[in-house]
Amino acid sequence: MAPILDHHHRSTTKASHKPFKSKHSTKGLLKERSKGKVEEGEKRLRKSPHQQLMSKLDRRNQARQKLQTKHQENVKATNIFSGHH
Repeated sequence: MAPILDHHHRSTTKASHKPFKSKHSTKGLLKERSKGKVEEGEKRLRKSPHQQLMSKLDRRNQARQKLQTKHQENVKATNIFSGHH
């Protein structure tokens, strides 16, 4: 039977060999912070007129209703040929 070996994690005390990974604020990060935050209301504005008309829930509801009507039409069409009037 093979000897049982201990389980070891990688040492975190060794020096990192990735000098390009900055642990401080980078130039790009400082630039982003200086721009300031976007207000909540500004983020959620819909751009196009079509997007202003329908929300995601409205689109989902409309698609569901179309599926239901197609299904009902299909059932009605197949009932004609079933012979059970």
